[in-house]
Amino acid sequence: SFDNMNTEMSLDEISNRVGLNKSTVYGILNTLVANSYIEKNLSNGKYKLGLKFLEKGTIVSGSLDLKAIVYPYIKELAYKYHVTSQINYYQNKAVYIVCRVEPPNASIVFTSRLGSKLAIHATASGKMILASLPMETVNEILSSEPLTKFTNKTITEKAKLLDALNTIRKQGFSVEDEEI
Repeated sequence: SFDNMNTEMSLDEISNRVGLNKSTVYGILNTLVANSYIEKNLSNGKYKLGLKFLEKGTIVSGSLDLKAIVYPYIKELAYKYHVTSQINYYQNKAVYIVCRVEPPNASIVFTSRLGSKLAIHATASGKMILASLPMETVNEILSSEPLTKFTNKTITEKAKLLDALNTIRKQGFSVEDEEI
C-alpha cells in the first residue's frame, strides 16, 4: 500500500503487495489512472496516488462530526498558546490527522500533513490513544504491525512500549521526544 515510506511503486511491487497477477493489476491501474486516482511517473514508470484521493480525502475530513464539534476548542488553544493544534482520529487500528489549526504566530509547528496516518507507537497522539484502549485491543494492534524504528529514540520493543503506556495512563499525558 502507498504510505509516507512508499509514495511510488512499480507494477511488480504493487502486484506482489496485493497478491494479484501483473496483468490484472495493470488493467486496474490503467482504470485508476484514467480516473485520476493513480498517476504514472513517466520518467521511471512507477505509480503514485493521484489528486482524486486528495479530493475524496477532503470530503471525508469535512464530513466528520468530530471536526465540527472540536474545531472551536482547538482553535482557541492554538491561538491562546501560539502552537499548532490538530485533531487526530482513531479508526481501524490507525490514527489519522483530520484537522489542523496553525495560528500566524505559532511557536510550535507540526510538519505532518492533513490526512496522514500517524505511527501509533511513535507519536504522542498515537501513544495517548493506545494508553486509553483496552489491553486486548492494544495487544492486537502491537501484534499486527511492526514497531518501525524511525530514530534512535523510537520505542521498538513491545515491553518497553507497554511500560510507556502505563506511565502515560498515570500522568494523563503523552510526549513524543524525537521518536519520529
